[in-house]
Amino acid sequence: MQASDYLMGIKRGCASSSYLALVKWDKRDEVLELLRRRLSDFAGFEDLFYSGDFEGCRIVYYYKSGRLLIEEPRGDVEGLLSRLLSP
Repeated sequence: MQASDYLMGIKRGCASSSYLALVKWDKRDEVLELLRRRLSDFAGFEDLFYSGDFEGCRIVYYYKSGRLLIEEPRGDVEGLLSRLLSP
């Protein structure tokens, strides 16, 4: 699978290096399992949201509703998500 199989879209956040990726509703649990396996410093808060690091970038929050907030200062958020969500 590719990142586009999991995502509905990507929007730039308020900060210059933050992005919001919207996960397809039926792929939320699958994305959560990918994040559990691939993120370092993975932590969750009462099963509401999760956070961790990937390739030096902070995955600030992944909400159970399917929103993925990413800090990517290099601006290559599509590439980062492609590597993160590839099998």
